[in-house]
Amino acid sequence: MVAGRNEKDEGAPTSSPSRLTYLLAATYREMLGQGVMSQDMRTGVISLLFKDKGLRDNIDNYRPITVLTTLYKIISRAMALQLGEVIHYLVDNAQAAFQKQKPTSDVSRLVQDIIDHCETEGLEGFIPFCDQHKTYDRVS
Repeated sequence: MVAGRNEKDEGAPTSSPSRLTYLLAATYREMLGQGVMSQDMRTGVISLLFKDKGLRDNIDNYRPITVLTTLYKIISRAMALQLGEVIHYLVDNAQAAFQKQKPTSDVSRLVQDIIDHCETEGLEGFIPFCDQHKTYDRVS
């Protein structure tokens, strides 16, 4: 047996950081090969947290939180970091949210420009807005 290796893990390193990296990579390769995440990674526990304001018997005063596995969080974060490097090639130029190189003020300017164009050219139009109420609630 080679020093620093464990025969039961098919040559996985035994030092903690190297072993963790090895196991994460192996899990990711298995996910890609099977085309699906493990059952544990697809399962979450949903709980309601009281916001510490208002009456406890009003459901609007609660926010749902989903507790996911650490493995899922690590792999999804790694994937998000990698996608962040190429996302501007994959997403339409009009989409700006959650992209560091595209400020959301650009979208506000685009909407204003569309309104101005319609008014100047005498065109009819409408702009639908989705209700984003409580979309970005966070648990501190």
